[in-house]
Amino acid sequence: DLQQVFNFDTDIRTNLNILIIGDSVGMQLGSQFLRATRYDMQQQQQQQQHPDYTTLAWRENIGPGVEGLIAAAPVQGGGSVGVWRMLNLFRKGLEGLPQPNQGPGWTRLDVYDYLNHTQQRRHRQTTRTTTPRTNTTSSPTRMAGSGFEAVDVVFQRISHPWVQPKDITNETLAITLNEDSNWFVAAETFIFVTAHFNSNIMTMKDLEELRSMNERVRSFVESFSPTTADSTVKTVLLADVGRLMDELIVHNGKQLGFNTTTDDYM
Repeated sequence: DLQQVFNFDTDIRTNLNILIIGDSVGMQLGSQFLRATRYDMQQQQQQQQHPDYTTLAWRENIGPGVEGLIAAAPVQGGGSVGVWRMLNLFRKGLEGLPQPNQGPGWTRLDVYDYLNHTQQRRHRQTTRTTTPRTNTTSSPTRMAGSGFEAVDVVFQRISHPWVQPKDITNETLAITLNEDSNWFVAAETFIFVTAHFNSNIMTMKDLEELRSMNERVRSFVESFSPTTADSTVKTVLLADVGRLMDELIVHNGKQLGFNTTTDDYM
């Protein structure tokens, strides 16, 4: 009966600059998002022909041809979509640390390169440089502190198990929104993506901690209101992939004849 529920196709048209951040699962989410804008990451990886699809950073330490930061611009509607491999929350304190999968770090040059590239591709300019330009207060376009046009929306996946459940608190989530990392992209909308059941859940305690972490994320999103003048974030939303996957597992378990009143069947 789920075939009828999921028998649909998604078509996305947007004029927004959207950045999707996460681990390998985040890259998969980004891949599906791009497919909805009529890009196929797998095809682009094999052919590298589409002029509007660019790999800006590689993660060869993970394996040959593993992408670390990609940009598609312009997409349907004139916007842009970036997918950035990162193992932790996008936080200032992690800048300069080893990058995936050796560590949770990120580099400012990747930010500048992404913002510069998408800005120029959206406006069909041809010159590309990684040097940040000087901000201009006369521009009607929202700008990041780096001098580039701001990102409009950030999807931030909670990358379990790289991020331990105990490290996801109201404080760490608020820091992600309010500190200097947001100054670089100046997003007005943040969408947190909850973590789903995965092969790293080895014990019932692991499952309880995962669910508790997701509840903290839900609570943070529900109670959010802009409280600091330093933050550009005006709206925080939730993409509750964790709950969706739990419900699908329960449904499939019932179809297979399992007793799903307890979690032992997982």
